[in-house]
Amino acid sequence: MFSIQQATKVYAEPIVTLWSKLMAIHKEWDADYFSETEDNINHYRNDIEYAIEDTTQVVFVAIYEDQIVGYITAGIVFFSNSYYNMDSHCEVGDIMVDTAYHNSGVGSKSLEEVKKWAAQKNVKTIQLNVFSKNQKAIDFFTKQNFQPLFSKLEFKI
Repeated sequence: MFSIQQATKVYAEPIVTLWSKLMAIHKEWDADYFSETEDNINHYRNDIEYAIEDTTQVVFVAIYEDQIVGYITAGIVFFSNSYYNMDSHCEVGDIMVDTAYHNSGVGSKSLEEVKKWAAQKNVKTIQLNVFSKNQKAIDFFTKQNFQPLFSKLEFKI
């Protein structure tokens, strides 16, 4: 059985390894957008380490037999002088579950921990972006009762 716990910096490296796998998956859909940039691994490592320490962000890891098999990141997006009727909300950044653990409950349990964390932060909604070609992720989040909010379109010049 796996467990979900809040990450500490000791988990940064396994998270970065999973993130690299996530980028490789996305690269199959858009090799340009998800191509490696100069020092992207170190930048992501720094971002994860910062998120682990920042009280407005959270990183949870899924652990099975002392191995990190998944992770999820989230943070609070603050709206102060918004032109829209929107309060601050929680935004999921990344979620990655090693393919060997797909359909094991790791993703949904990780998301449940984010929901609890967001409720403690007194936000009323959780939002996220899903790459439009990632039908598996769209299906997963729809099953978790997420609803479409915006569609982002792109025109390449």
